Amino acid sequence: MDKAKNIKRLLFGGILLAISAPVLLTLFPVIDFHPLEGSFEEKEKPELNFNDLYSGKYQKKMEEYLNDNTGGRPYMVRINNQWDFWLFNKANANAVVIGKDNYLYEKSYIDAYYGDDFIGDDLVREKMQKLAQVRDTLNRRGVEVLVVFAPGKASFFPEYFPDYLKRSKKRSNYDAYREAFEQCEVPFIDFRDWFEEKKGTLEYPLFPKGGVHWSSYGEVLAADSLLRFMNELTTESQLNTIQIQGIKRKNRAYDRDEDIEESMNLLFNIDDGELGYPQYVPVKHSAERTTRVLTIADSYFWGIYNWGRKSYLNDGPFWYYNREMYPETYTKQTFVQDLVDLSYEVEKNDLVLIMFTDANLKDFAYDFIDRLHDEYCSNGREEREKRIAQIIEAIYNTPQWLESIKKQAKQEGIPLEDALRKNAVYTMIQEKKR
Repeated sequence: MDKAKNIKRLLFGGILLAISAPVLLTLFPVIDFHPLEGSFEEKEKPELNFNDLYSGKYQKKMEEYLNDNTGGRPYMVRINNQWDFWLFNKANANAVVIGKDNYLYEKSYIDAYYGDDFIGDDLVREKMQKLAQVRDTLNRRGVEVLVVFAPGKASFFPEYFPDYLKRSKKRSNYDAYREAFEQCEVPFIDFRDWFEEKKGTLEYPLFPKGGVHWSSYGEVLAADSLLRFMNELTTESQLNTIQIQGIKRKNRAYDRDEDIEESMNLLFNIDDGELGYPQYVPVKHSAERTTRVLTIADSYFWGIYNWGRKSYLNDGPFWYYNREMYPETYTKQTFVQDLVDLSYEVEKNDLVLIMFTDANLKDFAYDFIDRLHDEYCSNGREEREKRIAQIIEAIYNTPQWLESIKKQAKQEGIPLEDALRKNAVYTMIQEKKR
């Protein structure tokens, strides 16, 4: 009898502790839990005022704040997510699909593989015509253009799709763009095709089970080929290339090789299998000048940019989704849309690299090509450049104006030439508004 009572007391005490644990951990945060992965909107503690209290807004905001700041919440979320994964094969992460053998996908890549997001041949032809004209203009100004198709995990591993998502394939953006590039003179690399050719023939996976992007191993192989190809396109300048000195075997994914899995916030790691992590060093080029590369790309370029920015890419600009400008955004958020003189910024480079994976071909290059085409091919470009030159001459002839721009250039850390043109373009735009 005493034994049964003790068991009941233990059970009651355990239940009471479990119920009170969140409150205790909120009041006494003695355990530092690993924060949840992913993008979250941090809720601020609301200020109490009569209007919000009367309308119910305060109560709702306080409930949201307490829910997100309850002690031990990251651990409890991971427990919940783990049970959903084990029992229902469910991923509590935005647009994540769990495939066979726990291969993880983002749904947009599966939709792109089946052609569900196809924009149509007419739009592809229009974009390609503009690209060809932009490339011809840039070539006359000493700038080359290279387009790269990054591989998608869905097109590489369709055999692991869950059965409920399998369907008939239609014409896709990749099909249309691939045909278009084969018929034009714009240089391009199709890493999707190359990855599919190498599938099953290499020692290490080109795509990880728990990641959306190419594996670290696949990324370095692709970057090595990319750097060498870019060197073939430029004659007066070169980039450092990669020398792989060895490959470390690991049975656990690291960094971007498990970016989808991390977003699921599970308690236990999914079996990643054996992955390869290349050890490499730069091979210095012997040219007199290092190529300056402007890259417009999606998230597939982040890995290369992070480890290659200084050693291989000459600290060249990276315009992420043609929105944020790096490295400027590291110190102050800077946007491409705010550039008033896009062609001038582009022409500072020796080569423009445009790289997108198949899931983003529906928005290929975003409005980068369209904006450049408008600047190069619209009527009045000669008059525009003539007016800019006149304003710059006027600045030089106005000592006070010139001195203020010199100070601006020093404060912004940019060459005087850039500051002069920036002010001249701004002045010209204001003139048109009058």
